[in-house]
Amino acid sequence: MTGLELCRKYYEQVGRPMLEEKFAEYLPRIAAGLVGEGSDCLGFDDEISRDHDFGPGFCIWLCKEDYDKIGAKMQKAYNALPKEFMGFAARRTSDRGNGRVGVIEISSFYRQFIGNEQPPKDMMRWLYLPEYKITAATSGQVFEDNLGEFSAIRNAL
Repeated sequence: MTGLELCRKYYEQVGRPMLEEKFAEYLPRIAAGLVGEGSDCLGFDDEISRDHDFGPGFCIWLCKEDYDKIGAKMQKAYNALPKEFMGFAARRTSDRGNGRVGVIEISSFYRQFIGNEQPPKDMMRWLYLPEYKITAATSGQVFEDNLGEFSAIRNAL
């Protein structure tokens, strides 16, 4: 099983039920998936890469307004999810892998990769975006995006 498959199942069987139970009113506004840096997002994970930044986990992306209201509470609920899943141990996070899963504000996520909350508006700015950053921002999978805000930026990239 790839890391991306593991994370999708973890979201569907553990994460989504938690969101339904504790944050049902926000479900229409939540995006979830696994996108960003890491061999699991790029589909290159193997036995060797499982020694770091591998294991059950996923991202929950919220717009700024929702993040400010419930981000900390949702992160606390995320942290309380079972660490082991389907025989896979808890996610082993390296120093460089911190912040790859959990509750993330949408504009902060994209700012990390492209230096802005939105894709560039002109060609000159596109030319200065490193391809590896665009690759990271568009890798992996979005499991669901009910609001569509996260995917709209991702699709533009």
